[in-house]
Amino acid sequence: MNPAPPTCPDLPWLTVQPHAEGETVRVHIGGELDLATHEVLDAALSSEAVQQATTVHLELSELVFCDSRGLSRLLAFVREARASGRDVRIDNAGFALRRMFGWFGAEDELRAS
Repeated sequence: MNPAPPTCPDLPWLTVQPHAEGETVRVHIGGELDLATHEVLDAALSSEAVQQATTVHLELSELVFCDSRGLSRLLAFVREARASGRDVRIDNAGFALRRMFGWFGAEDELRAS
């Protein structure tokens, strides 16, 4: 489901690993979330395990880069999941990503921890 990091360091890569724990799913996201990789995120967040979870934790401690496309995909997932009654938490977002949340007026919506 997730490509291995490329052997060429100039190519963007993203790993997304969902882990179900009862009705909770923890989604570990690492690498670069951007225009070139957001489809990897979309596919993982569309998985049955994630869609059926009542609580989703997005673990971002290994996310090293996120552009506006990546942030928009995270926001879209959070909004859709919450509209369907699920709880979504952002765990361990780095300073730069938390700053982007603020630029987009989304820091409260994402409840970054």
